[in-house]
Amino acid sequence: MKRSLLFCLIATFAFFDIGHCLQCYSCPNGSTEKCETKQECAGALNSCLKLKNDGVTYTSCVAYDACNFDALSLQYPLPQFKFSCCQSDLCNGPSFTERVKNFFG
Repeated sequence: MKRSLLFCLIATFAFFDIGHCLQCYSCPNGSTEKCETKQECAGALNSCLKLKNDGVTYTSCVAYDACNFDALSLQYPLPQFKFSCCQSDLCNGPSFTERVKNFFG
């Protein structure tokens, strides 16, 4: 009987990711250095943003629906910028190329 209950609990947790919040790097005021601040996204903030302008990188949690140029232009009134949104933990950190450049100086 105990084995059946244990199996049911394990199976339940395997199918449901209970209590997991997306984690993103968060430097919403911009940084020219590597952002190391981590934030747990809650509610409708279901993706990570990485926005770049003139050597400054802005990172934060963002609603995936708001991950478009028009919405981001209101939040970041910059003349031009590049951005990307992703939906896995800490996916808005440095790219592989950026990590290699930082490693070799």
